[in-house]
Amino acid sequence: MFAAYEKVLTGSADHLLTLTENEQHNRFELIKRAQIFSSISSLVSIIGAVIIAIFGPPIVAGLLGSAGLVAGIASLIASLLGKDE
Repeated sequence: MFAAYEKVLTGSADHLLTLTENEQHNRFELIKRAQIFSSISSLVSIIGAVIIAIFGPPIVAGLLGSAGLVAGIASLIASLLGKDE
């Protein structure tokens, strides 16, 4: 397949491979950042729920904690199944 590209324009196959490698690297970086952001937001949500449980209404704490826990578990499952794209 790459031979046809090289036949039309010398160096084009190497250029295509370089572009593909760069795109893959960028995609991995975006996925890593999304996982970090999701983990931090889940942690903040759970910590907020604990603080609200101590000083405020327990129902609000339960809802906030549940949302943080569900988001964290969903992110973990998505990353394990490779559904981050």
